[in-house]
Amino acid sequence: MTIDEQLFFRADNLNQAIQQLTIFHNSYVDTQQQQIIDISHLSETETNKINEILGEGEISIKVTGFFSVSIQESIYAGIWRTHIYEKTDQRLYDLIEIGHFPDVTRFIDHFSDPDDLTAIANSA
Repeated sequence: MTIDEQLFFRADNLNQAIQQLTIFHNSYVDTQQQQIIDISHLSETETNKINEILGEGEISIKVTGFFSVSIQESIYAGIWRTHIYEKTDQRLYDLIEIGHFPDVTRFIDHFSDPDDLTAIANSA
């Protein structure tokens, strides 16, 4: 599956994020199509509410390189929180991924080259 085959949604507020999460999760059950919600533009209060709702599951993945990635399983099957940071610890993306396993893991080998990650992000 390529990024083009995924569904990608940018949420601008908490209600949009929760509504789209419900839609994507319900459709994933039927389609098994990987889906991503970008919540990078939510306020800190809204992001904290999302984190409270999703909780933390058992699996946590951290990868460092030119970019750092932090992935946390939620308490719900198939819902993941993914954070991508620059080397300076500035957050680039705050994502909710719906799928069997976070799609960003397919690109981890590219995180040492900023041009590769930029090309991946721009194709979404």
